[in-house]
Amino acid sequence: MTMFSSHASQSVTPDESRLGGTETDLPFGVRQLIARPPWRVVMAAYSLYVLLTFLNDVTATDRQHVVALLFLGFMAVHAGPRLLCIPFSKLTVALLLAALVPVVAWLAGITGKEVVSTAYAIKYFALLFVIWTTEVLCLPPLYSVRERWWGMGSLLAIMLFSLAAGLPTDRFEGWFFKNPNNFALVATSLLFFVDHERDSRRFMIAIHAFVAALILLSGTAGALLAYLVGLGTVLIRSKGGRRVCLTAALVVAFALPFGLLSQVQSPDQTSMLGSIWSKWSLTHEYYADLNASADINFWEIGQQHGGAELTSALWRLWHWNEILRIYQESGWGAKMLGHGLGISTPVIGNLPHNDYLRLLFEVGVVGLLSNLVIWVILFRRADPAVRGPAIMMAVYAITENNFDNFLVMSLFALFMVSARREVVPPPSPFSPEPAF
Repeated sequence: MTMFSSHASQSVTPDESRLGGTETDLPFGVRQLIARPPWRVVMAAYSLYVLLTFLNDVTATDRQHVVALLFLGFMAVHAGPRLLCIPFSKLTVALLLAALVPVVAWLAGITGKEVVSTAYAIKYFALLFVIWTTEVLCLPPLYSVRERWWGMGSLLAIMLFSLAAGLPTDRFEGWFFKNPNNFALVATSLLFFVDHERDSRRFMIAIHAFVAALILLSGTAGALLAYLVGLGTVLIRSKGGRRVCLTAALVVAFALPFGLLSQVQSPDQTSMLGSIWSKWSLTHEYYADLNASADINFWEIGQQHGGAELTSALWRLWHWNEILRIYQESGWGAKMLGHGLGISTPVIGNLPHNDYLRLLFEVGVVGLLSNLVIWVILFRRADPAVRGPAIMMAVYAITENNFDNFLVMSLFALFMVSARREVVPPPSPFSPEPAF
């Protein structure tokens, strides 16, 4: 029995109550749309989105926004009139506020039309739309339905294609991905499909081992840190997990000093530990220049010390410092409502690699708080057993541009909105039978 089917001849389904009538009052096309299994339509659209995006990159065409809009169109058509019947809640208010802030800033003249990035604006509003649409559909958890294999299969396909392209000599990014950070982000998203209640322990261990191996292969320290924090949180809350975490912490506490000492004596920049040590050394060496906001030639420094990749921590800190400096010098209007969606890249010459600072700069304090409230609400109502991937994404957003990857963020929205502990249908205006 689906959530959209009638329980009895006189009962009313959640969707009927939202639409304000009985099922027979609806047009035939709407009844047919509601009768379809919701996850089947959503995951079919998402899998198609993944595969078309992959083909888009393989054929070197630039139709990514068209493919994303096609996915959003599938969701909008399936949701139908229910999009206008979303119940009033804290999540609704936060979504509306997050959507209105950049529009109000633009209408008020705080941000000019020429500085707003169309590409990022589409991603920003599209993500809010996915959250809104998934909320009105009242979907069961993504990881609990059979259609999860469609999404997992499509992501695994592009990951395996990238692996088949061959391993480079340094960090792996594959054939499909623009950089190793995106590769690690997509690898982390595979955990959205794990059902901690029904899946076997062997399956869960295999998925986590596979994801950890891909993250290590990418050489992304931020992704590895995010994965360990999220995994540690899950283990601490599980039975016997505290003993596992304590053992792992003791092993790391004893092994890390010896590893760092070996890197000081004979640096090996090809290893992840050696790369982290080199990045820390460069940051310490040029900290005074960073603090003074001096011009730094990152490419030249990288060539002198073994590769431009070793300056990634250095230029991240420089970008963060620059973003905060410009923000502090802004007027109160820009501080509260932001400088405009996508303005970060023209201002500092690159993406900030910190979603929190990016939101603060582009949509201001009000926009940042609205977006944080959305994700905090989704996190707090989610089943505690599946909060690990959410923590990973939150930590990874400190050093990466997660919001710029709509392929993963749309899936993350589907995962978080549907991961509620209990799906409670809205109250029905009909009372066909007395309770007693």
